[in-house]
Amino acid sequence: MSIQHVLCEAIKTKSLVQFLYDGTIRKVEPHMVAHTQDDNIALSGWYIAGYSESHGGHGWRTYLLSEISHLTILEERLSEPRPGYASGGGERFNTIICRL
Repeated sequence: MSIQHVLCEAIKTKSLVQFLYDGTIRKVEPHMVAHTQDDNIALSGWYIAGYSESHGGHGWRTYLLSEISHLTILEERLSEPRPGYASGGGERFNTIICRL
């Protein structure tokens, strides 16, 4: 199964995911998979735990699917979208593949 397919399944079931990104583990609430303005396919998700270069704590992050590996769907679920979720893609995303 492709990374895109697994992420879309996690979004459908409102499951959290864990994956390797830039050599470190991330735990994320996935909200949307879509094409960026640069035509990359990316995940928009709420960062929960793991390493973050910004060290800004929890919050919105964008992850290129081409850089995600060792993806696992977790048992944990999210109850509702996080504040600031733009279901239409907002300015960063154009063609939506799957979303909450």
